[in-house]
Amino acid sequence: MGFHFKSYDYDPSRIFEIQKTLVDDGYVRIQFSDQHLPNDNDFPTNMEKFFISIIEKLGGQCLTHNEQNNSFVWHVQPIQTNSNIQKQSLARSQTDDEFLFHTDCSYEINPPEYMALFVLEQDQFGGGQLEIIQLSDILQSLSIKTKEKLSNENFRINIPLEFRKSNELDHINAPILLDHDKIRYRSDILSEQNHEELNELNLIIQQVKKYQPELNKYTMIILNNQ
Repeated sequence: MGFHFKSYDYDPSRIFEIQKTLVDDGYVRIQFSDQHLPNDNDFPTNMEKFFISIIEKLGGQCLTHNEQNNSFVWHVQPIQTNSNIQKQSLARSQTDDEFLFHTDCSYEINPPEYMALFVLEQDQFGGGQLEIIQLSDILQSLSIKTKEKLSNENFRINIPLEFRKSNELDHINAPILLDHDKIRYRSDILSEQNHEELNELNLIIQQVKKYQPELNKYTMIILNNQ
C-alpha cells in the first residue's frame, strides 16, 4: 500500500473521488489549507463542526465516545501534570507516552468501521508520528490455531473510564478477530495479557511493515479501523 499515492489537496468537487478511494483502499490522506477552515472567534467549536461535516460529506456518521451526546471529537493533546498520580488519571492520548498499535474503540460491541485524525498543530518536538499497519499482513503470518482462537474465544476487554457510556458497563466480552478478516485490538485494556495467541499476535504486529504518512498542519487521515 503506497500511502503517498492516496493523498489529496482538498477540493469540494473531488469529494466523490476521495470517498471512492477510501472505500476501495481503506485509506486516504487529505490536506486542507487556511482558506477551507473556520476563521471566527469560536475556532475550536466550529473546527469540530467542520471536521464532522467533512466526515458526513464522505458518507460517514460520527459516533459519540462517552455518555455525552455531543462527544463526537476526541482531542489528542498532552496535558501537563505535576505528579504521576495525576498523570495516571489521564487517557493515554492526553499524555506524551507512546501508544501501542491498536484499533480505535475496540471496547465497543460494534467498533466503528473507519476512524479519522485531523492535525490542528504540527508536532514541534520530534513526536506526533502516526504509523499504520495492514491487517492483511498480520493475517498472512498468524497460525491457523491462533486465528481460530482469536475468532472463537471471548476476551474480557475493559472500557477505559473516559470512554464509558454507562456506569453499569465497564467491560465487554468479545473475540479479537471478527468475520475472519476484521479485528478489534488494544492490548493494554485486555484483562488477560499472558496468552499464547495474544503473544503471537503482538510479535507479528512488531514485525510487519509499517507505513508512516506525512502529518502536516491541517492534514486529515481517514482509514479503515477494522
